[in-house]
Amino acid sequence: GWPFLVMLAERVAGGMGAYLTALLVLGSAYPLCRLARQMNRRVGWATAALYLMFPTVLLYSNRGLFPNLPVVALAIWSIWAWRELGRAAPEHQTDRFGVARRTMLTLHVTPLLAGGALGLALAIRPTEALWILPWVVWAAWSGRENRSSVKPFFLAGAIALLVCIGAAWLAALTYPAKSVTWLPAIGYQLKDSLLLAPATGDTGSPARVVSLPFGFHPRAMWTNVRTYFFTYLAPWTIAALIGAFIALRRTWGRSETVILILCAWTMGALLLVYGQSNYADNIRGTVSLGNSFLRYLLPLVPIVSYAAALAVDALWKLPMRGRALAAIVLAFFLLYGPAVAFARDEEGILAVRRELGRYATIRRFAEEKLQPGTVIVSERSDKIFASGPFPSASPLPDKDTMRGLFASETPVALFHRTLSYNELNALMDSLPAFPPFPVYTVDNESMYLLQP
Repeated sequence: GWPFLVMLAERVAGGMGAYLTALLVLGSAYPLCRLARQMNRRVGWATAALYLMFPTVLLYSNRGLFPNLPVVALAIWSIWAWRELGRAAPEHQTDRFGVARRTMLTLHVTPLLAGGALGLALAIRPTEALWILPWVVWAAWSGRENRSSVKPFFLAGAIALLVCIGAAWLAALTYPAKSVTWLPAIGYQLKDSLLLAPATGDTGSPARVVSLPFGFHPRAMWTNVRTYFFTYLAPWTIAALIGAFIALRRTWGRSETVILILCAWTMGALLLVYGQSNYADNIRGTVSLGNSFLRYLLPLVPIVSYAAALAVDALWKLPMRGRALAAIVLAFFLLYGPAVAFARDEEGILAVRRELGRYATIRRFAEEKLQPGTVIVSERSDKIFASGPFPSASPLPDKDTMRGLFASETPVALFHRTLSYNELNALMDSLPAFPPFPVYTVDNESMYLLQP
């Protein structure tokens, strides 16, 4: 889904794919502001600002190939557009002479946006339908006033269905037609003759067991919530809880109750699906902004931003210096968010930029010092050499595979943490007569030629 859209963006303009996520996020601030300003304009603007300056939003706007944030942006556009379908009915959008206004917008643009955004969001990550579809149903239902025709809704639904069918067809062409389980083949199982070959041995149908992706582990879920929401992102969590408390004290109608239920459902569904695992993205095991738990819970960012905006709005209404206090709090979040995203830990934007520069140096040295076609093996650095002149493999192959490589007389190199003398001697036991030859070193990692 998402790589295909990035490819289309690259076809439109070279290099545009790198900015596609950022453009979607910037654009989604408008519908989010329109949705949040139902309370008042101040809440709408504050929600959009807090959303754009949220640390994980800034981080993944700079990591354009991760699909989670584009799904959130497309979902925001879709929810707003579905809500506008009924409100923009041409029979009720007339000027003082009774002439219909915004007919083109009503009949074509808004349904196209509503259905297209929904279809693309579901095509990129179908599992997110768990929280997207309830919001879309609410948006269509709440926008039903002033609606004299259901045609725009059917048109939007048809567009979303066509996009999903097209994405399913593309997936069928890309991934294996059959999978070893009841789940469709995903990830690195690209269509390949080896993957499609029938397995030897037991040919019986595998048992179909329906369960959560990571099982059910309440203790792990609480650890994730405590570590990331109540510690790492504590200021936003506290502000959101204050805003939620203030909202709950107000007089609630049916619409507000439904929104509260939707927020609770979204949070519960995401935690139930994605909160059951201890994610070990960081090789050192430290808590960082780039942890997958925070990435999977990106759909909560608009909700947290809206709740925090309610807290800022409550401060604004205080009789004694409330406006100054609200401005200070809002300015704190708008400045602290980028600071966290850019420089708080080793997965911040600045640290990643330095690391990418180091990767570029490693790759440039490899192209200068190794002959094309050299197979580079490493523990987990194959991405550094992807789409280049060197086949790469991670993790390190076993001894039998390595012997096969050596027997083929293919040049083989090892990229690894710089080895000590004893480690080099141990490595030579599994190699042919040619000793490992250090080619170059970048920081604490080195390239060793194992077979010229």
